[in-house]
Amino acid sequence: MTKKEELSELIERYLDGDMTEAERQAFEARMEADPAIMVELVHHKEIRAGIATIGERADLKATLDDIHAEMQEEQLPAQNSAAGKVIPMRSRFYRFTAVAATISIIISVSAVLFYHQTFNQQQESTSYEQLMSAMSELDEKLEGWDDRPAETATPVPTYFGTGFAVSKEGYLVTNYHVVKNARRKISVVIDNDSLVAYKASLIAKDERLDLALLKIEDDRFEAFPKVPFTFSKKGVVLGEEVYTLGYPRMDVVYGEGAISAMTGFEGDTSAYQVSIPLNSGNSGAPILNDKGEVVAIATAKNREQDGASYATRSTHFMEFIETVNNDSITEQPIQLPTRNSIKRKKRTEQLDVLKDFVYIVRVR
Repeated sequence: MTKKEELSELIERYLDGDMTEAERQAFEARMEADPAIMVELVHHKEIRAGIATIGERADLKATLDDIHAEMQEEQLPAQNSAAGKVIPMRSRFYRFTAVAATISIIISVSAVLFYHQTFNQQQESTSYEQLMSAMSELDEKLEGWDDRPAETATPVPTYFGTGFAVSKEGYLVTNYHVVKNARRKISVVIDNDSLVAYKASLIAKDERLDLALLKIEDDRFEAFPKVPFTFSKKGVVLGEEVYTLGYPRMDVVYGEGAISAMTGFEGDTSAYQVSIPLNSGNSGAPILNDKGEVVAIATAKNREQDGASYATRSTHFMEFIETVNNDSITEQPIQLPTRNSIKRKKRTEQLDVLKDFVYIVRVR
């Protein structure tokens, strides 16, 4: 039995309540130490819930089949008291049969879609890896700003990603997969030296593009400095040099490479492939060109191909913000930066400025 199979068996026993008290406590302690196990637990719960739903639908189908059989055996006349005639119920019977058949088809299609989706997720996970992090060492270093109760009934995992400022009012962008499972709070660390963390809220999301707009809503927060970079409207060309700043570890990390393909994973036209070796924690990091323009937002990497990472195009992010403004989701329209003050600076000088606008996004 492989380690993955052993873990699956443990999770199933935990969910079924088949563990002794000592085993349960040991397993929960293990989940607390390794949040990746909690992620697997959530996946198992989702699969079980889906199977249960399919089972309920199958029971409904069986009931309809029984009714169908009874209707075929019985005479179903309806007495017309006014005319004293028997009115045949064929139309009613066929309508009922049609409904039953339709429900049967829906059940079958739902089952196929559920298992197809689950299979695709499993297949995709072997090569497409999202870049949020669940590093327990960050929890230790960030001790002192965790408001979780000392004891909780269920371990709550902590995830980390990267975000960066898009307007001085406190708005920043990251990947949606970083924040989608937030159960307690979202925090943004904007001063890495003192580990100052501010509470933030999810303002808008685009699941297809894997984008999330956050806003810092904390009494201690005043405003970001004026954002020094802009978003590229022209896109990039194949082979163009790009670089990034992100948080795969506690210190901000620089990475460089080039646009290696004009599409993302499996030909996704909303993304680029970049030859920057991204790691867990880089989700939401800006990808910039030599002019200091954001051309994309880091999202994932290919486990089976060294140096193949994926990033959502900046043009799609700008369209996302335009939709947010059109839908009046925010009190005031979000004004993306229009002046690039690092355009003519050397790379090292750009980095010195940019590091103050790239942050850790922490989700519990």
